[in-house]
Amino acid sequence: MRTFTILSLLFITLSSFAGTPKIQRYEEIDNARYKAVYNLSFIEDTVKRKVNSGYTILMIGDSCSAYSTVNKANLDSACYTLWKAGASQDQIAMQAFKYAMGAIESPAVYRGYPSQNEVTIDQYLIENSRYSEPLATQEWIETGLTKDIKGLEFRKAVASV
Repeated sequence: MRTFTILSLLFITLSSFAGTPKIQRYEEIDNARYKAVYNLSFIEDTVKRKVNSGYTILMIGDSCSAYSTVNKANLDSACYTLWKAGASQDQIAMQAFKYAMGAIESPAVYRGYPSQNEVTIDQYLIENSRYSEPLATQEWIETGLTKDIKGLEFRKAVASV
């Protein structure tokens, strides 16, 4: 099974709306053991009934999980690869702008990062903000229902917060 790296692009600031991002550091936070891609559709504007859709990705690692749009995950991966190879700020910025339009529509959500008992929301391209809150505890109850999907057995459970 291929392993994917969960990356967090930290501390990007924009000197102006059309300015070049100043990348201060990247941090590798976990190696993803599982990856699931979803086609998400939602009503963005309930008055105009505007439906928005796009692909999102959930990466699950040993110590945390990350959820974002596929474009944002591609942006993080491409910029991290360039940064690790010693690319210049301009080269990284060009790569960032390649994905920027699809990447800014929603924040990344991390469970178990930076602390095991927190959920962190990270919006860094335009708003450059991050906040964390404690994980809500959930009591899971198995329903006894199972389903086989591509050779894997899944058990249905329900929970409430």
